[in-house]
Amino acid sequence: MSSIQKVGREIYLMERLAQGTSALHCLHPRAKIVVTFCYLVAVVSFPRTEVLGLVSFFLYPAILIPVSETPWKPLFRRLLPALPFVALGGISNLLFDRTTLFFLWGVPVTSGMQACLSIIEKAGLSVMAVLLLAATTPLGELSREAKGMKFPGVLVDLVVLTCRYLGLLWEEGVTMYTAYLLRAPGEKGIRMRDAGPFLGNLLLRSISRAERVYRAMVCRGFAGEFGYCNSTPLKPGDLLFISAVPGVFTFFRLVNFPLLLGGIFV
Repeated sequence: MSSIQKVGREIYLMERLAQGTSALHCLHPRAKIVVTFCYLVAVVSFPRTEVLGLVSFFLYPAILIPVSETPWKPLFRRLLPALPFVALGGISNLLFDRTTLFFLWGVPVTSGMQACLSIIEKAGLSVMAVLLLAATTPLGELSREAKGMKFPGVLVDLVVLTCRYLGLLWEEGVTMYTAYLLRAPGEKGIRMRDAGPFLGNLLLRSISRAERVYRAMVCRGFAGEFGYCNSTPLKPGDLLFISAVPGVFTFFRLVNFPLLLGGIFV
């Protein structure tokens, strides 16, 4: 059961991390959303074969992870599952784009290789930026500011309900799994012949649990959308964060800093 409990803790880990008290946690949620959006725009705007220019943008997570006192291991564990899918998309460039650009230690470097590395860099940086935002801002504040910034309310509520419901779904699964092991002593897991009925019962129990949760929400005044407290005004530190950090992103986007730095010392 220790492995099950560990996975259960992982589900709520981001919410626990978001309750921190670091300088990044104390910034206004809207400021962090704007800066994250600017970061994503700057990263994805690079040409498809750009590799070296993206290196500068690794400074953003490298600086904010220690500043926010966020452990890097949970973030990388959530980043790794996305990389194989991104790599599969980049492999197509290796197969179809074989134009040789230069030779590195006698090995031909093609534009397809550069495109593949660029895709992996962009995906890794983008996912890490979003994870940092989630790890330093509570979900309720993110959804409130998203609605205040005129994001589609239905989409915001759907994301919130999905995140909240994942925990409930896991709790139902743990309850059923515990009952299964008590009725099948000596088993290390669910037998293949029992997997179908187990998933079917989990679906039925989840639907029943969702109905009970919805009725409880209606009894507490839920009328189709969540109500939030009024957002607090931006402070001077928030305004400085919004103006200074995207300015650095713009500089790194327009100037290939690693190439410039290499030219100085070479």
